[in-house]
Amino acid sequence: MAGLSLLNTVNVALPTNGFKFVVAEGTEQDVTLGVSGSTALSIALGAVTLDLILINTDTNQIVGVIKDGITATPTGFLGLSLEYAGGGEFERIGAGNYMVVISSPTTEGLIGSILNLNLGTSISMEVTDSTKYVTGNVLHTDSDGDVGDTGNGITVSSIQFGSQIETVTAGGVTINGTYGTLIIKSDGSYSYHANGTTGVGQSDVFTYTITDGLGHTSSTTLTMNIESTPPVAVDDIASLSAATAMQSVTWTQSVSNLAVPNTAVAANATSAAKVTSQNFTIAEGREVDNASIKLNLSGTSSSTLLNGDLLGTVTLVHHVMVGGVMTDVTVWTGPLSMALDDIAIFGSTADTDTVTLNMVNGGIPVQLAAGDYTLSISHTMHAGTALSYNLSASVAGTEILTDAHLTVGQSVVGNILDGSDANGTPDTLGSLHSGFTISGENNLGIATNWTFHSDGTVTNDTGTSASNGNAVLYGEYGILTINGQGGYTYQLNGGVNTDAITSKETFTYTPYQ
Repeated sequence: MAGLSLLNTVNVALPTNGFKFVVAEGTEQDVTLGVSGSTALSIALGAVTLDLILINTDTNQIVGVIKDGITATPTGFLGLSLEYAGGGEFERIGAGNYMVVISSPTTEGLIGSILNLNLGTSISMEVTDSTKYVTGNVLHTDSDGDVGDTGNGITVSSIQFGSQIETVTAGGVTINGTYGTLIIKSDGSYSYHANGTTGVGQSDVFTYTITDGLGHTSSTTLTMNIESTPPVAVDDIASLSAATAMQSVTWTQSVSNLAVPNTAVAANATSAAKVTSQNFTIAEGREVDNASIKLNLSGTSSSTLLNGDLLGTVTLVHHVMVGGVMTDVTVWTGPLSMALDDIAIFGSTADTDTVTLNMVNGGIPVQLAAGDYTLSISHTMHAGTALSYNLSASVAGTEILTDAHLTVGQSVVGNILDGSDANGTPDTLGSLHSGFTISGENNLGIATNWTFHSDGTVTNDTGTSASNGNAVLYGEYGILTINGQGGYTYQLNGGVNTDAITSKETFTYTPYQ
């Protein structure tokens, strides 16, 4: 009994010096190659034909040549562009590693160098079709556990399928089954080629007779089970850059201790220096940027004239532990100047003044790290007229949550089928490939399966069709949009705390037949 997988995709790779593929052990392969593309030239050339040469890289031997397999035709301005097309078929290639290379019409001189450099290294080549043959020997024990026939001087003398009986010779005989063709030789060696995918899941059973040196005969069967190539999905991994942002909120601080209420100053007098201070703390994992202090001065006079000038200094000190000793570090200081001026024809007078001081050093806003601070105001009031004044303050800024890094919205594109996100290893779609199913959640958080059908339609579990042929799946951290060719875009949500991203975002897809 022998197993057969139809239409296996040939494993291919394209290095700079040739096109490689592998034929699996225990099989033979017909491989059809298609060649197309263009390349630029440094000099004009006429039309040329090129040979395709098949090399067994295990033995370094040439095993096939397609003469004039490629035609290269100059096009474009001054013929400095070369269009190339062609291909051909290599038949009954045995198991092994192979490379297809291009032979230019000359190996010496300028033309040969131009072609070898330009065409030979940039050619586009692909397998357009491949036909697989299963090979074996009914008289030998094989690796699948089939026990070989025994006897002295035995040969295969005849082969039968249904009513068709053929005599087997040393050169081999061909006999047709329902789903494929068997070629068998008297030494027991055979190859079987299935007709196509219509026989998948079926069997061709041949009866063969062996004869020993004394003329004794015995008959048994050779069964060819026709299997489809199973789909094989390869894990795909896409990465996004680690760009993040930190969350920020408006910061205000109670500084009621800075207030100076109802303070009287005599006419033409300067008050004694008055100092007020306010302690505050910026919590761990926080930072305050763009801090400022706003001061509000108000005053009144019982006379028809009000005149007063308030001068002072505002200082911010950070209390830092250095070598086990608490140390005061002045992080910012700024001058304060405010005035009260009013005049009335009769009765009393009143005025206000407001000043906002931004905490900036050398043009750079002060960044307040986590810790304990003291904000103090030292001032005097010079009164031109007898007056009474009030001073109040408020502090504001932007609080940055330094221990909370948030994602920045960004996207990545790729393809789950072509191997671009799987180290160049594409999925094997199988000979009866019909599409694939991918699982995730919809925008309501309900588990959903989207199926991409061979006719181009896309439906989910409920039979709902996808718009524009794209399925949209909502993950834990972003949104996946994917089409039937496997192309996708993943959009990472912005504002996700990276501490909450504890696992990779995963979507599961399954090719089906």
